[in-house]
Amino acid sequence: YWNSSRFPSDLGWLQSAAEGPVAACLHGPVQTSVRDELDKLKFKRELLGRIGLTPEALFADLGRLQRQQQSGVQTLIHGDAHFGNTYRMAEGSVGFFDWQLAARGSALQDVSYLIVTAHSIGERRRRERDLLRIYREHLAAHGATPLPSVEEIWLEYRRAMHWCVAIGWMPCPVEAYGWELVVIANNRTTAAYEDLETARALRD
Repeated sequence: YWNSSRFPSDLGWLQSAAEGPVAACLHGPVQTSVRDELDKLKFKRELLGRIGLTPEALFADLGRLQRQQQSGVQTLIHGDAHFGNTYRMAEGSVGFFDWQLAARGSALQDVSYLIVTAHSIGERRRRERDLLRIYREHLAAHGATPLPSVEEIWLEYRRAMHWCVAIGWMPCPVEAYGWELVVIANNRTTAAYEDLETARALRD
């Protein structure tokens, strides 16, 4: 579905990640959940403060990121591509379930979210550039055009980490996922935000 000519025709029903019901959910109930979580949990407030963001800046930059992503190549995205929404079949094939946030958007939103949630902080630091290189090689092998450069993919990956912080696990309640998972996931996303200088990437 990379840069598909079908988006204006038979796939026209597929909403944009920046406007429509999914976007309304992200900028309505999800933002309310983030504020509720920040009010309740000191560790989330401290993580957000550590990376230099207020709730207002968090959402303002999310809007900036989404507008920027909509100006680039569009493809089908899962919308919630964290490691907990993956499965492996007995013969070795893998895939995603829970497609309720599927939309038309930037591939790096999904790619960044899967990489940062599936790896420890140290593993992600060691492997992320290789994983992005492999991803680009697969795009090329499947004839994706226009094919982004290595530098373009790296920049979009760095920018997309803002999504991982704002929407990924900041709004997720401990009661639903357990302390360990919520703490680990928020630590992973905020550490990546710092490592990748996401705030600078958004400004650039």
